[in-house]
Amino acid sequence: MLPRIPWADEIAVDLGTWQTHICVRGHGVVLREPSLVAYAAGQRRPVAFGTEARKMLQRGVEGITVVQPIKGGAVAEFDAAVAMLRHFLQQATGRRLIFSPDVLTSVPTGATSVHKRAKHDALRNAGCGRINVVETPLAVSLGTGIGLNAGQACLVVDIGAGVTDVGVFCEGMATYATSITFGGDDLDEAIVRTVKRGQGLVVNHATAEALKLQVGTLDLHSVGVSVQGGNNTGVGANSLSGPLEVDPSGIPEVLSRGLMPLVGELRWILEELPAQQRAEMEAEGIVLSGGCALLDGIVPFLAGHLELPVATATDPMSCTILGLETILEDVGALSLGGRRFRPSAR
Repeated sequence: MLPRIPWADEIAVDLGTWQTHICVRGHGVVLREPSLVAYAAGQRRPVAFGTEARKMLQRGVEGITVVQPIKGGAVAEFDAAVAMLRHFLQQATGRRLIFSPDVLTSVPTGATSVHKRAKHDALRNAGCGRINVVETPLAVSLGTGIGLNAGQACLVVDIGAGVTDVGVFCEGMATYATSITFGGDDLDEAIVRTVKRGQGLVVNHATAEALKLQVGTLDLHSVGVSVQGGNNTGVGANSLSGPLEVDPSGIPEVLSRGLMPLVGELRWILEELPAQQRAEMEAEGIVLSGGCALLDGIVPFLAGHLELPVATATDPMSCTILGLETILEDVGALSLGGRRFRPSAR
């Protein structure tokens, strides 16, 4: 049961491509749900959200279309995003939003004014009041809680579904931040292409994601004989339906090749850093977060290619919302030009 919070005036929202998190000040993270909305055929009113919508997608419920309102870290389906946010906010607080709460959220570094406005308008139309925005790398770095108090520079890499946020932090200050158009969805797309080319099976992105999660490794020697791919219906469904038996033996290699564009981008970022910060990286290294940080073998993979120590955050899936929670405890500090924050004790 979610807590009933009669006066939830300050809320943090991490509106991700595949998952939405909501934190209420003083109550912590109260909601973690898939960013999905289900519609019945011919109807404009949603019939399910989040986990329930994902179950409909996985089971291939007839007459149901499942929509992903957020793609690549940006609002792709505005009406669906508003409906989903309104439902999640009511679920998080246990009531209708009679009074508009102040909201803290994040956007990728370099997000266009159009993307920022779409996110702002979606939150406002869902019932939110004043909206404060920070760049995602700052929130992620605070959520990792690693390296922020050290005097030497630390690189934080958050590999989300649609966007990878990168930040260099030293003494709790962001010295460099950027966002790369790369994420878990690109790995899913690579799996879709490989399974079709190598096995003659047409799978959708939901099935590809399930395969990625079930295999979950870049180690060629850690894969079993076959993987149950689930029902190939729903978002992006094509010609097949019913349970799929997919040979997973080539998936680790697909994941390794799929990560190489990210390796190239990170190499370029490291080369562009001042010499002193590059030298400090050898001591502090890289901290990984995001869903792809859970892939078995990704730490030695990146460490080998980048020649730097790599570690995974304690709770990689929640770093953004945990960072927003830290900021929410002192949201007035957002007016500071330096935008300096330190992790609060948990």
